[in-house]
Amino acid sequence: MAEKSEAEKNQENGVGAGNAIVEVNPEPQKGLTSKLIDYLEKLIVNLMHDTSQSHHYLSGNFAPVLDETAPVKDLPVKGHLPVSTVYIVSFDKIIMIISEMINN
Repeated sequence: MAEKSEAEKNQENGVGAGNAIVEVNPEPQKGLTSKLIDYLEKLIVNLMHDTSQSHHYLSGNFAPVLDETAPVKDLPVKGHLPVSTVYIVSFDKIIMIISEMINN
């Protein structure tokens, strides 16, 4: 039986292809360049923001509800469910319909 290579053994042990696992721990830069970029980004966002328009995520179906009711146990329901029509079709009928569609 062939012996496994070192890379295969490491991969089985969870080490990867022979390399140690590297922990990703990003830290924000605190230098002058990063602060200038942050301020430039804030300036662009403030210049592009139009206060006369409402927020799109606070309108339509997503707007706050003014007349929301508290939870109740016996909520009265008005109206009725529509009557559904159920068609029971045999397999033979389906084959016949398909063959008619193919022939036409």
